[in-house]
Amino acid sequence: MKRLIYILLLLCSQAHAQVSLGFGSATANTNTEITVDLLMDNSEVVKAIQLDFYFDPNLITYVGNPTVVGTRIEEGFTAAVNEIGEGRYRALIYSPTNGEIPVGSGSVMKLSFETGLQYGTFPIFLNNNQNNTLHNVVVSGAGSAAISDLTLTEGSITVLSGDFSWNTTDQNFGSVVKDQAQSFDFVLFKQW
Repeated sequence: MKRLIYILLLLCSQAHAQVSLGFGSATANTNTEITVDLLMDNSEVVKAIQLDFYFDPNLITYVGNPTVVGTRIEEGFTAAVNEIGEGRYRALIYSPTNGEIPVGSGSVMKLSFETGLQYGTFPIFLNNNQNNTLHNVVVSGAGSAAISDLTLTEGSITVLSGDFSWNTTDQNFGSVVKDQAQSFDFVLFKQW
C-alpha cells in the first residue's frame, strides 16, 4: 500500500511540473550588438533543451557562435545554435556528462544579435508551427522524458532611433513689427 501511495504521489508531482521558457527583452541603438537571454523557470530538473526560434532577418541579425551558456547552468553543459532557414535557428543545450539544470529560474543561454538601421520593437518567437503545437520545443526532464507542460513566451529587441536636437541659442527674431514676417534657419540634426 505504501508503494502505491508513493507511486501516486510521484505521478501527481510530475503531472504538475511545469517549465516556462522564453526570450527576454533587450533595448539597443541602431547598428549595435546586443545580448538576449533565454530564460527558463522550471519546477523540476531539466536535462536538455532543444528549441527553434525565429525573427525577421531584415530587421535583426543573429551574430552566431560562440554561444554563451546562461547564468543558471554550471560547467559541463554545451550550447549550440545552427541556422535551419532564413531567420530560423535551432538551439540545443545539453550535458555530455548527463548533468542536470536544477529547479529554479533565470538565464540558461545568452545569444548575441546585431540591430540594423530600422527602429522599432522586433519579436523573437520560439514556436512557428501552423497548428500551434510544441513540436519545435523539447525540454527533457529526469530520466530524459519530455516535459509536456510547457509555457512559451516570445521576447523582443527594441531598437531605438537616434536623438534629434536643435540649438535654441541661434534664433534671433530681432524686432518684429505687426503684419511683418521674419525668417530664420531651423536645423535638425541626428546624434548617435
